[in-house]
Amino acid sequence: MEHVSDKLKVLECHARFCAARDQPPLQRWCFAVPARNPSIQFMLFLDLCSWLMSEVTGDATFFRVDKFDDPNTSVNKLMLALRKLEFGLDFPTSKLKQAHGEAAVGVLDFLTDRAVEKTFSWRHPEYSGEAEEEAVADEDADVGGIEDEVEVVEEEETLFKEAPSAHVEEDDDYQAAHEILRSGIDPIAWQTELERVGPRLRVAAAHGGGKEWRAHIEATKANEAKIAEVLPATKKQLTAMSERVSDARDKINLKENYINKQFEAKKESFATLKEELNAVEAAFTESTENVNKLTNELAGIAESLEEMKGTMADRGNSMTDTSPLVHIKQALKQIKAEVVTFDLQIGVVGHTLMQQKLRHGSPNSNGKGFKMRGKTNNDAVDFEDDSDMESSSL
Repeated sequence: MEHVSDKLKVLECHARFCAARDQPPLQRWCFAVPARNPSIQFMLFLDLCSWLMSEVTGDATFFRVDKFDDPNTSVNKLMLALRKLEFGLDFPTSKLKQAHGEAAVGVLDFLTDRAVEKTFSWRHPEYSGEAEEEAVADEDADVGGIEDEVEVVEEEETLFKEAPSAHVEEDDDYQAAHEILRSGIDPIAWQTELERVGPRLRVAAAHGGGKEWRAHIEATKANEAKIAEVLPATKKQLTAMSERVSDARDKINLKENYINKQFEAKKESFATLKEELNAVEAAFTESTENVNKLTNELAGIAESLEEMKGTMADRGNSMTDTSPLVHIKQALKQIKAEVVTFDLQIGVVGHTLMQQKLRHGSPNSNGKGFKMRGKTNNDAVDFEDDSDMESSSL
């Protein structure tokens, strides 16, 4: 996100994007972390992508989000526009709905790179003909002038050898500072390495044509003189500073020991309280686990109780339901009505039978005896009729 912010500054995002929309300047972590209002962050991300795409393509309608579009539609439009710009998608589309994180910053990094490439044109450096001729001449000199370089090195070694001869009577420090450095490298191996890397070296004429070591020696001498001039005062200052630092360190040590002694009892009491706190936390954790276990059991018992209440309610409703009793009463009334009808039918049939028996009685019998017989016969008929009706009803 810092790279994106730097490239947005190069593109003058503050003046061309933020000021045009009355938007405060973008922070360096704007799309790296979630904002307080995700919807505002999402709309800002889409607006910035739209502006960058218009900068890349030169078309303001290349990617435009309608205010009535839902986030899914807006993200799909953005992905289609990125595919047209040949952006490699290595994350799911839902990541862009967050408007922060690696996916959002990756999209902004890609778009800012394309916008910078579109805004600035980079060209290769152009060399003049004189520089090319000098480079060719240097190449020829490097390739064919190994022997000359060897002669120059020998002359320099001769100078180094002759220089200390004029100062033989000086002290040992001077001789140690100006004596020739002896190397343990094989001269043949050194010459072979020089022949190998010589053509690759470039010596600029402006730096003395390979004589820059003399300037280095002069600069070293000047620096030595300057150091010799400044060293005494600086050494005194550093010594005084070291003494002050030592005194301050001793005072700090004494104060630290005093504070440790003063707070030793409090430290021990704190350690004791810390142990007690750990014990209480352990007990609290155990109690919490027990409470959770009992809560789960209570939830199971409550569910069983609810099921039992439902069963009891169903049974109570079935017991208080009087509709079966009403049906039974209606059936009884219907049966009684049918019994009355059957009784009437039985009486009618019995009377019919009695009339038939009276009609087919003996004609020689007198009226009284016939009547008595008829009565007796009626009684018999009645009994017979009752038995017949009972058998017929069965």
